[in-house]
Amino acid sequence: MKRTFLLLFAALTALQAFAQEEAVSGEILRFVRTERSLSTSGSAGALFSSTTGTDWSASLFGNVAALPFMENRFAMGLSYAMWTPSATRMMNVTAGAAVKAGKRVGITAGFVRDMYPSFDFNGKTVKPFDMCFGGGIAVAVAPCFSIGANFKYCWEEILYRTTAFSFDILAQYHGKDFNVTAGVLSLGPKVKPNEDDVKYSLPASVRLSADYVFRFGIMSLQPALSAEYYFSKHFAVAPGLQFGVKDYVFVRAGYRYANEGCVTPSHLALGISGGYAGVSLSATFLTANKELGNSFLIGLGYRF
Repeated sequence: MKRTFLLLFAALTALQAFAQEEAVSGEILRFVRTERSLSTSGSAGALFSSTTGTDWSASLFGNVAALPFMENRFAMGLSYAMWTPSATRMMNVTAGAAVKAGKRVGITAGFVRDMYPSFDFNGKTVKPFDMCFGGGIAVAVAPCFSIGANFKYCWEEILYRTTAFSFDILAQYHGKDFNVTAGVLSLGPKVKPNEDDVKYSLPASVRLSADYVFRFGIMSLQPALSAEYYFSKHFAVAPGLQFGVKDYVFVRAGYRYANEGCVTPSHLALGISGGYAGVSLSATFLTANKELGNSFLIGLGYRF
């Protein structure tokens, strides 16, 4: 009983601190910037522009502009995550799908829900959660260049309910072994979370990412780099590396450096995925950060 009380107290404290941090930073609904893709999160965000070993099913929460360069016609996936297990014990479920229509168009849709431990507040049971769903489309306007956009409806409920629309606009250059992505993420109108007159901005940012694939027979080595500047004057840089054996196995690593107060803090990421006959299993482990603790993600996907 005592342990349960302590866990609930820790969860409430963390959630209140999170809300206060949002207010101080001038940002709201910061969960929309969490990396949901197993391939991108496994490199701390560095592989954002990659089209090799990519978790296409999570394109709604990642790089939609790369969809026209997907080799498969269809991809779907389901993942589970335990974020900040030593603090909020937040669990996450992400589901998504991507379809390639013809040679030039890619379409995606997805859903995510973050669930926190429930607690009692003023005699009522509070069940905090975050939710986001939407769709996206990308078009290759040239054989090696595409543009895309994601549209999402976001919902956060802790002690009060906050909703907003968010959208991303991205462009991608795709060469034989070289990718570059640039765009703006999490654009949207300012949000008033409660009865106060103060409005807060979404955690919008400008992002630039690049990667190059070196091939050695059936093996590949892929260095990548991603950098972004948030409109709230925060910034982050993430170098990473991916090693692959055909489409069977991919091993990833990356480190994200972010200045204090950034929506996603500095951390080390390690990831691995394996697949056969269209079925894939992936895992990501985040560490080297007190706030994130030892967060992890696991996911199952299918493509053809």
